[in-house]
Amino acid sequence: SGGGTVDSERQRIVLTANTFVTDSSDGYYKLMIPDAAEASGYSLTECLDYHTSGADMQAALTTALGLVYDEIIVTRTGDGSAAYGYGYIYQLEFTGATGFLDTSNLLGNVEQLQIVVDERGGECGGVGDGEYPSLRVDTNQEGSAAYTYSVYFDGTLLSDVDQLVLGDCTGGD
Repeated sequence: SGGGTVDSERQRIVLTANTFVTDSSDGYYKLMIPDAAEASGYSLTECLDYHTSGADMQAALTTALGLVYDEIIVTRTGDGSAAYGYGYIYQLEFTGATGFLDTSNLLGNVEQLQIVVDERGGECGGVGDGEYPSLRVDTNQEGSAAYTYSVYFDGTLLSDVDQLVLGDCTGGD
């Protein structure tokens, strides 16, 4: 028998600016997510507004990765006012699949997201003149997977059984 516990990865996206930021109609930035299923090795969200809600960011990540379950939970604090540095803090928790016997690449240690800003003719628009946003991503809790297995020998002597060799399993081995 066996069981396991997982520490969910938690990342934080922090947006601040020198003044109130005006959203463009095309959004301002994208999030790049490592994704082994893609030939490029990553997926991109749609363009996100500077003032996007936590629910909209969560939906964009879920769509970009083609997830069925809410494997990434996003919450937002801040209101874009001076009291919050004209920005927001988004907390992302990578919870993995919650369905029975489902597997997920979003459990344990997850590669850090990256922010993509392209104001020079890219798909996303810019911000107003004199507005200088700062966007960064931190990992504030590394994820880790831990598994415990209990091995029982029934109907034979332990001395008659080959030595059990323990090792790391990777890639579904």
